[in-house]
Amino acid sequence: MYYTVMDVCRAACLGTMVIAAPLTIALAPRPILAQLDSSRVQTPRVTDSIPVPQFDSTLTLETATRRALAVAPAMSSATGQMRQATSEKRVALGEYLPTLSANSTLLGSDITTTPYAGTYPPNAYSAGIAATEDIFTGGRRSADRAKAAADASAAVANTLTQHYTIVLAVEVTFYQELRASDLVDVARAAVAEAAQGVRYAEDRVRAGTTTRSDELRAQLQFTTTRQELVAAVDT
Repeated sequence: MYYTVMDVCRAACLGTMVIAAPLTIALAPRPILAQLDSSRVQTPRVTDSIPVPQFDSTLTLETATRRALAVAPAMSSATGQMRQATSEKRVALGEYLPTLSANSTLLGSDITTTPYAGTYPPNAYSAGIAATEDIFTGGRRSADRAKAAADASAAVANTLTQHYTIVLAVEVTFYQELRASDLVDVARAAVAEAAQGVRYAEDRVRAGTTTRSDELRAQLQFTTTRQELVAAVDT
């Protein structure tokens, strides 16, 4: 069975976790007790337990947060809306400027024969620039400017909301991964302790200082701790 630890930014959409190698779980298929009525009991070994996943030490919380903010669709959308609202604010301010228009006219003669006086009519050219501005708009420009400013403020607030939402999601996922790794370490320690208990129980049975039921209870404890270790790694 093969298990691969997911990236820490998998709830943000966002970031990636670099794993040194895929996590391989090797479980011995043999039972702990070959036969319950056998006089010789096979002692479990701690080396059969599951290895601890190795995380890349270069991936920090700051790195994961930066990657998540860079690739999160919600953050990109909020940033685009903020830029659009800022542009609309400048457009509303530009309504106070006058409108300029330019025109030019060129008149030429199409006479191809020599006139009576021996002179051709002169060509005519004219150019002009006009500026227009609305003197009274009934408060429309002020209202448009106020609306654009409100939209810009809302876009900034939405961007901050998305930013902190993504940061929170990354932090929760990051610390959950750390917690899962610590739970695996605790489960491995419990397996080692249970295996040692089995060996002690075997020695006491051979020495005649305890009953077979104590040895079986130690074997049951070892099996339970191994199952808890598998569950911790699978989580």
